Amino acid sequence: MRRNLTEHCSLPRKTGLHSFKSRRPGCAPLFYFKGTMQQLIELPVQELQKAMEEIAKANKESEPQTEKIAQFKQELVELATAAQRQKKHSIVGISMPPRGNTLHVRIEHFPNGQLRIIPQPVIHGVGRENPLENLFGILAKGFNGSTPPNVEHATERKTQSSIWAEKSTRVKGSDYPIGDKYNVIMLTTTIPNQFHPTSYFVKNAPPQQILRVNINLNPKIAKEEALERKEIYKRLFADRGLSWVPVSCRHKEKPV
Repeated sequence: MRRNLTEHCSLPRKTGLHSFKSRRPGCAPLFYFKGTMQQLIELPVQELQKAMEEIAKANKESEPQTEKIAQFKQELVELATAAQRQKKHSIVGISMPPRGNTLHVRIEHFPNGQLRIIPQPVIHGVGRENPLENLFGILAKGFNGSTPPNVEHATERKTQSSIWAEKSTRVKGSDYPIGDKYNVIMLTTTIPNQFHPTSYFVKNAPPQQILRVNINLNPKIAKEEALERKEIYKRLFADRGLSWVPVSCRHKEKPV
């Protein structure tokens, strides 16, 4: 069964707008809504404005104007209403002030009339000649995209691998593992791509917008070697001062 990436957040029983704050310095808080449709309609624009000012400050962006936030809320209510009619969970895109890029949100509806609206992360598969070094560069300096599309929805917290992730190969002068794939999960806005309705483009995302790293280990290696590789990655991340990022190593051994 698929798990939403944000299921690890403990959602309170109180309704309204809530925040989940990371212990990592510089990270914008994760804001989400829990309540009825009527409570969403009655949610004060001032509450949304305060939340977006916190996000803008953390991301070093200009603060959005009040009228833009009012438009954002109206669009959110319309999207939630449409999703409620379909009576199923859905992931939708909404224009996020101040830059107008697309924020993906997951709208969940429940039989008791409650709904939850949670930002939906995206996942990027690291490629090029030396994926592991590229991964370290992304974690240290942030993500910079060049060719769209480069991300898709991250729907599985610890196991998902992007279609763009490339296997690591032998690199001269290093003892890096071979045949593994590296994925970066980010909570950031995207630029829509009309030619790829389920894939999107991220131009740049600072390190504080990176939630975690998923490493899919080479399926051809044995279980014992997989355990050794996990220890190798733990050491490599620690040596580079990157222990702040949660890392999941998944090994699905290929049948002989």
